[in-house]
Amino acid sequence: MIINKQNLEAVIAKANEVNDHYKLTHLTGNATQKIMDYILDSCGKLGVQNVHMSEVDLPFSDSAVYSMCVMTQDGADIVLAKGLNHCWQRYTI
Repeated sequence: MIINKQNLEAVIAKANEVNDHYKLTHLTGNATQKIMDYILDSCGKLGVQNVHMSEVDLPFSDSAVYSMCVMTQDGADIVLAKGLNHCWQRYTI
């Protein structure tokens, strides 16, 4: 697999931006878990629109890859392996 360093840096920067926005607008008290709807809201407010999630019929126990994200011109498609528990889904998203 060939990874473009500039694309990777841009993705990490956007993830940090979303995380910072989440902390400023949605973090209450000393909650340790991020809420998926709030994460998606932060993504939308920062220009990542049209985030779609789907589950493939491949159990995560049969694969080394639990999920992937495909960035498109219109947003992002997040693909999850079948049967991931809530914590893995939340972490992936």
